[in-house]
Amino acid sequence: MQQLEKLRYDRAARVSLTMLKKRASRLCAVLALSDFTFCHPFRTMTPARCRGIVSILKMKAKIIVTPKKAVLDPQGKTVQSALEQMGYSGVTGVHVGKYIEIDLSPGTDKEAARKALNDAAHKFLSNPIIEDYKLEIE
Repeated sequence: MQQLEKLRYDRAARVSLTMLKKRASRLCAVLALSDFTFCHPFRTMTPARCRGIVSILKMKAKIIVTPKKAVLDPQGKTVQSALEQMGYSGVTGVHVGKYIEIDLSPGTDKEAARKALNDAAHKFLSNPIIEDYKLEIE
């Protein structure tokens, strides 16, 4: 019985490895990578090449929303007093805000995405009367 399970597992691993090879070779053809060699699923390419492909395929937007300096931040004051009570000295101010990450689809125009997300951050993700936001797209 164990040999049958092992045989099924080995067959499934071979099939998934074959599919992975096909997908990787198609990806490299699309990205015009001529020196692609597939040895092992975890040793496909050099780390620099992999990071380059991932950066081409994925874009990520980061939005940081914080209260304006002129607005009283009761949550920040509470965190600051808690830090002081715990023995952390030298903390002069704490501002508590929101951190939002948005994954963008491959091939998205960076400037169009920046414009759309800037509009969304201004209208929906932050309250422009009491909050500031910072948008970064990687």
